[in-house]
Amino acid sequence: MRIIDRIEEVVQRHKKEFENIEEEFNKQNKKYKSFLYQDHDFIGKLLKFHLITEYYINEYLQNKYKDVVFNDVDLRYYQKLNLLPANDYRVAFIKPGLKQLNRVRNKFSHNLGATVELGELNEMLNVLGITRKETKYKEPEQVIEEFTTVACTFLIVSPKEINDLFTKLFEELS
Repeated sequence: MRIIDRIEEVVQRHKKEFENIEEEFNKQNKKYKSFLYQDHDFIGKLLKFHLITEYYINEYLQNKYKDVVFNDVDLRYYQKLNLLPANDYRVAFIKPGLKQLNRVRNKFSHNLGATVELGELNEMLNVLGITRKETKYKEPEQVIEEFTTVACTFLIVSPKEINDLFTKLFEELS
């Protein structure tokens, strides 16, 4: 007798087990779909903001350390942040917010059900409280987007006289 001729008989004998398997499959399928249909707009924007800041960090570091080609060095975002000098007041001002942006991005990269609340963005809000005093933030996405704009502006490599002026201004503020 061929195996195919016995399939129906074996299936009938194990009908209860197949019901359990199907029930478990349906439960797991529901969970899978919850992950699949999770709002990805925020996650996509978060990744984009992280990548944009990394571009400007690379540009800044490339200008600062001219002998190193930062695109060829396999450094993580956090490692690049640690290379940012503490004596550049512009960078020191935004660095805690950049670290926070990285923590939020990591949170989402390792947890499919992650969320972020305004209270988790205090370092970014500190920067925005000075640079965007009039704005009241209600959504984390808005905070991250505005912070990214400010951070990238502060990381822009400018001609020496502009860098010197920023340094002078921040020294006076300190």
